[in-house]
Amino acid sequence: MLKGKLRLKDEILFLVMALCVLLNGFQAGSNQAFLSEIQSDLNVSGANSGILPAIQWTAVIIAPIITGLFADKVGKKPFLLSFLGLFVIAAIILFFTNGLPIYLTGVFLVGLAISVFQFIALAIIIDCYPLSQDKRMSIATSMYSIGAILAPLVANLFIKNNVNWRYIYLLCGILAFLLALFAAFIPFTPKEEKKTPNAQQPLEKEKINFWGVGIICAIAGIYVGVESGFAYYIKPFISDDLGGMNAELAISLFWLGMLPSRVISAYFSKYKLPILIGSLVILAGLGFSFGFINDISLGLGLSFFLGFFCGPVYPDSVSYASSFAPGKSGLATGLITASTGLGAAAVTFLFPAIQAKANISTAFIFLGCLISLIIVLAVILAFMGKKKPVEITDNKPQDINS
Repeated sequence: MLKGKLRLKDEILFLVMALCVLLNGFQAGSNQAFLSEIQSDLNVSGANSGILPAIQWTAVIIAPIITGLFADKVGKKPFLLSFLGLFVIAAIILFFTNGLPIYLTGVFLVGLAISVFQFIALAIIIDCYPLSQDKRMSIATSMYSIGAILAPLVANLFIKNNVNWRYIYLLCGILAFLLALFAAFIPFTPKEEKKTPNAQQPLEKEKINFWGVGIICAIAGIYVGVESGFAYYIKPFISDDLGGMNAELAISLFWLGMLPSRVISAYFSKYKLPILIGSLVILAGLGFSFGFINDISLGLGLSFFLGFFCGPVYPDSVSYASSFAPGKSGLATGLITASTGLGAAAVTFLFPAIQAKANISTAFIFLGCLISLIIVLAVILAFMGKKKPVEITDNKPQDINS
């Protein structure tokens, strides 16, 4: 482990892990931007459109729970490389898709792959940069936003030039292959030194606070469900209900809004609780009001502010994981990632169903109600977070390559 200021070569590992998160954001943004085109190409009705993202999010539920536990014991690097490889295979399947069954198989494999390589990347950041993990977590999750911002812009370029949506998956597959190549030659050793308890004090056995981890899982799951509901259905709302052109811009504005708020969250991490609660309160109000707007410009503007106040929620809540699960970052982030899959699968499936049964306003009010529930959970988490378990380390560098 290193003391003092980190050298440039010590930042390479963080950069590659952050780019893994960016790739996840890019493929997610691509799915959102091309949803209408994929729907039309595969003959899926609007009321049933929720099944397309829900299948991918269902896969996100499965893999992290199992692999998180094994990643802590076996080593995180093999898992990262294996699931980047699976993503490449899934991208090839999607590129050659000629029907709905093959497409659903491909997106299911994509869900398995991204769920693992993203949570492993975040767990590696927690393990290798323990002193600066709060700031790095915000920066890494900002990379997801950057990927999701770029995807609709690339999608719009593809659509204007009559490039088939399948080529976006080919591009994602190439990026995943390059990341795997870089990651294979990087040592996954800790770059910062943790604080250790006084040598005279008896060491306490590391324990997971499952209540704390459970509440983080609930917050992350409901939040990512809400985030996915906004991200997937802002575009059709702007284009179909408001009659706006270039509705892909709304998705980019949504993800663009997250960038400044996550930077603010990173550099004011000691105030993460008031930032988290304040963001959720404002976000609930925006969610309740969004479905009632009837002006395209207002819709685009609110898309940005929805993203802005969504920004701090995920990194600020997940940063509590190291307090509740010391030494078990893989298992904790795996459980959190699985819960995000459950939340996103449920909301992306229910949103169009609610819209079909009632209207778009009711569907957005549903998202606002979910945000209100997160506020209650965040307050409970804050009280639990005041009593932190003792952090134990043997003060020796641990290689997590194998």
